[in-house]
Amino acid sequence: MRTGTSAISEMDGAGGFYGLDRLAAAVCDTAADPPPAAVRRMVESVEAFAGGAESADDQTLLLGVVR
Repeated sequence: MRTGTSAISEMDGAGGFYGLDRLAAAVCDTAADPPPAAVRRMVESVEAFAGGAESADDQTLLLGVVR
């Protein structure tokens, strides 16, 4: 299970908000990755979208592993 706070989905880049669709795509894109790699790739996706802009809010990414 992977999810993020509204500060991630509402990150405002040059093209608008990161949004739930991008967040869902990032979750799907990292589904087969081990947890550390998945978190790294998802954070990189948000940072690339933001284009170096600082977030106005704290960002939380939750990753849970079900076995």
